[in-house]
Amino acid sequence: NCDPLVACNNVAGSFTCGACPPGYSGTGDTACVPLACDAPEVLANSSLVTSYPDYLLGRVVESACAVGYEATGGNASRTCQPDGAGGVA
Repeated sequence: NCDPLVACNNVAGSFTCGACPPGYSGTGDTACVPLACDAPEVLANSSLVTSYPDYLLGRVVESACAVGYEATGGNASRTCQPDGAGGVA
């Protein structure tokens, strides 16, 4: 059986599986496992309000300013990307 994320190509008496999509490791004929990103950098005077034991593809982390501080721009959330980038939270 192929992983659900890949194409299964039926051939006479057998089949072949496609490659895992970007952001996943493994072979399509066993399992495609999401890659992990490095933990996002936490800026001074802020903290993470959502976190995970592992920061996997597609997971979003959000940060918030410490008491007495105010955000001046940018986005308070970061998403783990297929290239392993997650950015500053």
